[in-house]
Amino acid sequence: MVDILSFKVPTPYPVGPVNLYLIRAGDVNVLVDTGPNTPEARQSLEKNFQNLGLSIEDMQFIIVTHAHQDHMGLAGWIKEQSGARICTHVRNMYWLTDYKGEWERQRNYFFNFWKKNGVPDEIIQKMNIYWNFFKEHSISTSVDCYVEKDSLFMVGTKEIEIIYTPGHATGHISLKVEDRFISGDHLLLDITSNPVIEPPLPEESERPMSLPMYIESLERTLEIKGIEEVYPGHGEPFINYKKVITTRIKHYMNRKKTVYKAMKSKPMTLYEICKSIFPDLPDNQRFLALSETQGHLDLLLVEGKVSIEEKDGIMYYVKQ
Repeated sequence: MVDILSFKVPTPYPVGPVNLYLIRAGDVNVLVDTGPNTPEARQSLEKNFQNLGLSIEDMQFIIVTHAHQDHMGLAGWIKEQSGARICTHVRNMYWLTDYKGEWERQRNYFFNFWKKNGVPDEIIQKMNIYWNFFKEHSISTSVDCYVEKDSLFMVGTKEIEIIYTPGHATGHISLKVEDRFISGDHLLLDITSNPVIEPPLPEESERPMSLPMYIESLERTLEIKGIEEVYPGHGEPFINYKKVITTRIKHYMNRKKTVYKAMKSKPMTLYEICKSIFPDLPDNQRFLALSETQGHLDLLLVEGKVSIEEKDGIMYYVKQ
């Protein structure tokens, strides 16, 4: 049997601490996710390893489930200390290998995206302040192993299934270790995973539709055989994952109807639709609210229930 040890590392984000997992098979140690690049997270990680009779130097592999700072931020630091080999999905490449460059590219993309979608300049500036908050929470590093689809990862003589589960992030992977499922932020018990808006990769022309991807991943997860317990990226482990999935899908279908009903007979921008659904939001939640609204508009676009019109450089959604 493969041992999986878990511990929590603090983050400076509203979501609270992140769960890290140490997979051990014989004398091979694989760390799944890392925590953000903050002094508090580094100290917590070292203390957790000490409690297990280990050190940073004992890590041979790091698997990054997705390229969000609370899950990847310390990967480069751990690699420097231990020489551990990093494995992740290929869509996470730019965040990991050119962190500051990707941070700047995405900031510029969103600045233009928000303007095109009717977000007022003062709101964009407030979101930029929050975007700046993340800037130092990761560093660039080299990556040794990329996957593009479902794959097998050997830990000693044991197999770990890497399962591609895009949605919350387009480079998200989950791990099936015997009868346990390390889900990252793909499946959470008490938090609804927000499929976050992402720019296209530099070699792509179209923005990926995160929420349609996520629902497809949830439906695909229902078909995986042999899962007894889910180890999530935040919160406590749980066993009733199929109920969690069906509840999540039902939530998204209901919210899609809410978004459609919020649209008036006249064309509306993403910002106008979002504000009608979430009228009073703190600044640090505007990005997620806009992401969620965009996701449901993407579902409606796929279903042909809305279309897009552009006027004077601004995108408007129109009921069909």
